[in-house]
Amino acid sequence: MQIYYHCDYDYFYYDWKKIADFKEGSKKVKFEGEEYLPKLSNQTESEYFSYKNRAMYVNFTSKIIAAISGQLLRKEPIIKFTPESDTFSILLDNITSNNKDIYYLTRNVVNEVVTYSRCGLLVDLPQEGGAPYVSLYNTFNIINWKVDELGNLIYVLLREEYEKNCDEFLFHEKIYKYRLLYLDENKIYKQKIYFEGKNKQLLEESEITPIINGINLNFIPFQFIGAENLDADVNKPFIIDVVDISHSHYMSSANYEQALFLSSQPTPVITGFENKNEDTFLVGSNHTWCFGDPNVTVNYLEASFSGINELKNSLDNKEVMIAKLGSRILSGEKNVGESAESKMLNNFAEKSILENISINISNGILNVLYWMVEILFPNNNIVIDFALNKDFDISEIDPSQLSILLTAYEKKIISFNELYLYLVRKEIIDVSKTQDILINEINNNPISTNAQTLPQQEVGEEIGE
Repeated sequence: MQIYYHCDYDYFYYDWKKIADFKEGSKKVKFEGEEYLPKLSNQTESEYFSYKNRAMYVNFTSKIIAAISGQLLRKEPIIKFTPESDTFSILLDNITSNNKDIYYLTRNVVNEVVTYSRCGLLVDLPQEGGAPYVSLYNTFNIINWKVDELGNLIYVLLREEYEKNCDEFLFHEKIYKYRLLYLDENKIYKQKIYFEGKNKQLLEESEITPIINGINLNFIPFQFIGAENLDADVNKPFIIDVVDISHSHYMSSANYEQALFLSSQPTPVITGFENKNEDTFLVGSNHTWCFGDPNVTVNYLEASFSGINELKNSLDNKEVMIAKLGSRILSGEKNVGESAESKMLNNFAEKSILENISINISNGILNVLYWMVEILFPNNNIVIDFALNKDFDISEIDPSQLSILLTAYEKKIISFNELYLYLVRKEIIDVSKTQDILINEINNNPISTNAQTLPQQEVGEEIGE
C-alpha cells in the first residue's frame, strides 16, 4: 500500500510547517536559512551567514498563541455528569493512554486548535482489554480521510511516532506507524496497522476489529476538531496571518540591521590615483597613506540615513499590524486614538474567534465523552456537560463604575441579583460564593453602624452555570 496524502493536507502543509517553525523561535527560523530569508544578490556564504545572524526574530507567534490559549483556559472547563458515577470519574482522571486527566487533554486540544486550527481525537480500547482511552492526533498526523455525502467518516489514515531501540543504551531510531480506521463493506468499524517500508510503501502489520460489549461499531469513533467546525474540512489556520507578517518583519529586520552595519563601516574613496602595484591600503590610526601626486584626494563616503529610517518605520508598522491581527491581545488598550466604533468591532472580532474555538472544542470533547460512556455503560441515561470558558471580558472594573452600580442598586434601578451577577462576571466575587452566603457575610460584618442589612426577599436566583 502506498502512502497518499489528502489534497487539503498538501495544500495546507506549508502553512502548518511555517506556523510550527515560527512558533518554535529564532533558532528554528534561522536554521531553515533561505526558506525564510533569501540571500541578497552576489552574497557569499560567509556574508549570508552574518546577514542572517544579525537579523532579529521576535517570536510574536508564540506570544499570541499563549495569550489566546490563556483566555480559553482562564477558567477550568465545566465538567458535569448525572447521575454521578465513580467509574466515570476515575476514567476522567485517566482519560489518555498515558493516564493523564481530562484537563491535560483539554489543554493540549486547545493548544493544537489555536495553533493550527485543527486536530483529532480517537476513542480506542487496549487490545488486551480494559477501559477506553482518548488519543490526540495533531494536524501533521492526520494524513488522509474520506467522508460520504452526509459527512460521515468512511476512513481516516493516522500517523504515529515511535522510538525503535537499535542499541540497548546508545541509539534510538524514530520510526512511523500508520493506523487506518475504516468501515468495511458491511459498515463494520475496523483498524489496520502498517509500518513504513522501502520507498514509502506501507506494509501491513496487523488488523483489529474493535468489539464493544460483544457488538461491532458501525461508525468510526474519531472526532475532528477545528477552529470553525467539527467536520473533516480543513480550516485555514487563523494564526497564519500573524505568522506571515512576523515573517515579513524578520526579513525587514535583516535589511535594517544590514543597513546599519554597512553605514557604520568606514568607506574610503581615493581619486586621482592609479594603483598599478595593487597595493593594499589598511585603515586605522596606525596606518598612513602617502601619495607623491598632490592631485590625489582621499575622502570617506557618508551614508544617508533616510532609507534606514524608512526601514525602521516599516518594522514599527508591522508590529502594529501584528498587534491588530492578534485581536489586540498584545497591544491591549494602548491605541488611544482608536474610535469607539473601531474598538467595538475589534473586541467583537476577538470574541467571535475565541467563542467559536471554545464552542467547537467543547462540543468535540463532549462527543468523545459520550462515546466513552456508550462503551462503559451501554443503554445508559447519563447526561454529560462539558464547556470551556466563554467569558473573555477580563477588563478591570473602574471604581467610578462600581460606585454607579451601587448607587443604581440603592435607588432600586437594578436588582441585587443583577448586581451580584455582574460582580461575579468581573471576578470581584468568587463564583463559588452564593448570594445567601454573601448576604450573610455582609449582614454579619457591617462596614459601619449606619449600614443597613440586606433584605432576604431581594435575593434572586443563584448564578447559573
